[in-house]
Parts: sequence; structure tokens; C-alpha cells
Amino acid sequence: MNRRVLTAIFVLVAALPVRQAALAQTAGATVGTCLAEPPTTACPPFSVAVQLRDVKVGGTTVGLSLGFDHLELTAWSAETFGPLGNVIFELEGELRSGPVARARLSARGVIASVAARAALVAAGADPERFDPLAVAADGRPLLGGPVLGLELGGTFRLDRQVVLDVAPAAYLAPAGAALDLDATLRLLRALGPNELQLHLQGALLPGALGDHAALGASVVLPRGREPDWTFGLWAGLGKTGVLPGATLAMAEDLLPGVRVGAEAAYQPYRSDVRPLRAALSLTAGLGGPDLELRLAGGALHGEAPDALAARLGLTWTLPDWFR
Repeated sequence: MNRRVLTAIFVLVAALPVRQAALAQTAGATVGTCLAEPPTTACPPFSVAVQLRDVKVGGTTVGLSLGFDHLELTAWSAETFGPLGNVIFELEGELRSGPVARARLSARGVIASVAARAALVAAGADPERFDPLAVAADGRPLLGGPVLGLELGGTFRLDRQVVLDVAPAAYLAPAGAALDLDATLRLLRALGPNELQLHLQGALLPGALGDHAALGASVVLPRGREPDWTFGLWAGLGKTGVLPGATLAMAEDLLPGVRVGAEAAYQPYRSDVRPLRAALSLTAGLGGPDLELRLAGGALHGEAPDALAARLGLTWTLPDWFR
């Protein structure tokens, strides 16, 4: 980054604690790494950052993340629009060495009985260029370069125990347009106390990446005060025909204040994200800071490299006198 950008960052950081309207909630520090085969600049081998989160400035809550290779700013605010009720607006922006940048403007709220959301997305690279842990993500498709996107979503309560969530998205990249759809029908207490979920997922991608469509079913096992467990089976039609898939998400409280989690997916018919994905997490309260260790890996994509990422972070809740 150039000297002017760094000067502006340090002026902003220095000004936060002295503003009477500012309310700093947490401070944190992270260190991370990402290894890819073949090696690529899209997966940074080393990263370090310091953060301020949930800083109140008037009616807006802002956050800041600063590292030797990046600057990230976030802000959100809730506004009231008469019969529409509260609408939450969120803005994210990030600049990384390269230079490469991303921005996201989103809004969410409840309209009648529908929880609606919408977002405009612009990015100069795939998600892991900004967050290496995204190598295991099931989100924005891997299009190999700059992208503009519109992401929509709605959650509809069809009955007391029937909920439908639909999330279509459209993206424009140099190679062409991409369309993505995720839909989940939740049947609460369909199997005794357990929840049954029915899924429809698909993507239309430009060039030789390949399209796919998939159906899936998941069972959510509620465990009272313990984290839920989710297991899913899929069948998808892709470039190589119909193939099976599986997903799982689990978490367990080992000790008071200590939680481990695991997520995994094998969906070989997909080319919008890495077909094989896995993530592990460990969070622990240390009596002062909270510790978080996260590992993520993804493989078997036709264009994106196999990659493994890790991040270790500490978060402090700031004392009342600082707030």
C-alpha cells in the first residue's frame, strides 16, 4: 500500500478511542497461512491482522481490520421504514496488495412475513484471495477473476413447522455470466424431534467450467443445549453424469468454554466450488482473551488449485472504561 493509504489508516485508528460517540466492543489479532498446489498468489502463504469490531459511531457500527497486505472496513446500521419495519444495511470494503479489492453492499429485513435479503457484490478475485479459509466455502462461485454480482434471498414460513429458504444469485465475469440457486425446505419435527431438510442446488457457469443440478436431503439432530448435528445425502448431475454426494456439520462442547466443530462435503458433480471441502474449528475462553483456531481445505476443482488454510486468532472484550 502507498504512504497516503497507510497514513489515513493510522489517523482513523488513532481517532477511534477519543471520539465520544465511539464504542469499541472487541479487539483482536490473527495470524494465518495458506498452502496451494500448484502454488498461487490467490492463496497468500502468510497473513497477520489486528482488528477492532463493533465500534459505535453515532447510529452506525463499524469495524476495522489492518494487516501488512490489507485494509478492511465494515459498517452496518439499522433504519426504520414505517410499515416495513427495520432494515439493516451492511457495507464491506477491502483492499489487498496487488492491488485487488472487493466491496459488498447488502440489506436485510422483514417484509410482511418474509425475511428478505439482497446484496450487490464486486470483487477483483475469487473469495480465497481475501479470506484463505474460503477454500472450503460453499458460496460465491469460483470464476477465476473479477466479478460483479447480485445476490438475493428470502425465507418464507409456509406453516408453523414448514420453512422455505430460497437464494438465487447472478454474476458477471470476463468469461461470461453465471447463475446460482440454493433452495431449502425445512420440515421442523418431521422425524420425531428431528428436522428434515430437502435441498435443490444448481449453477450455470460460463465456458468449460460446466453446469450442474443437485437434489439433497439432510437430517438435523437437535441436542438441547448442545450444538445440533446435520447429516446430508445428495445426488447431482454434472459434466460426468449423475454422482452421489454427502455433507455433514458437527460441533461438540468438550469443556466449559471449549467447543470443537467440523464440517465436510463431498460433491463431485460440482464445479462452482471445490467438490471436496472440509473445515475444523476450536474455540476456547482463556479467562482473558478468547482463542479461535480454524483449519480449512478444498480440492478436486478443475481450475482452482487444491489448498489448505489455517488461522489462529485471539479476541479481547474491551473493558467498560474504554467503551
